[in-house]
Amino acid sequence: MRGSTLLRLIGFSFILTFFCFTDLSAQMGGRGDQWYNGRCPMCGGMMGGQGRQMTIPDKLPAPENEEWVKNFRQVYALEKLSRAQYETDSSKYGVNMPYHMIIWQENNHIAWEEKMFSAYGISSDSPVPAVKQTSSLGEAYQVGYDLETDLIPRYEWLIKNAGDQNSKDVLDFILLQTRMHATMFQHVMGMGTMGPGMMR
Repeated sequence: MRGSTLLRLIGFSFILTFFCFTDLSAQMGGRGDQWYNGRCPMCGGMMGGQGRQMTIPDKLPAPENEEWVKNFRQVYALEKLSRAQYETDSSKYGVNMPYHMIIWQENNHIAWEEKMFSAYGISSDSPVPAVKQTSSLGEAYQVGYDLETDLIPRYEWLIKNAGDQNSKDVLDFILLQTRMHATMFQHVMGMGTMGPGMMR
């Protein structure tokens, strides 16, 4: 049992390390793999050219596909729901991991998508579903996992049908983090026998 728990902890530490690299890269303005081609944010060494930048200009071509706009608004609303759900459950159960980092990234997703709506010149209005009242930490983790895995195919569809490359790049980066969020919830569900005290 102890060996199994140790393996879970090691696996979770690798996931957190990946997130640190990804987050630092995003802060530098790059995509998920940007730091491989630029300066390594952890070691400070040079690792090639600048690579491609993830930017959201002030103006983007307005989407002509009404279904795409509708689906993008739904995704934006679900991102806002996810943030509210995680803030509620993190506070309710006194647990920071994995909520702290995920909430920080959800804030980025919402901000980026708001900037995309502004660049398109269209409204982001869409009803946000209500937060689910969970009865246990295990249920809260499952809700988080379900929210993230529901978003994955939605982002894949948006990327496939986006009208411009800039939008595809931003959504692709969000999708990368969304997949990692799902993986993090999956790992903490497997560590449930450790108790919430270990996850603070």
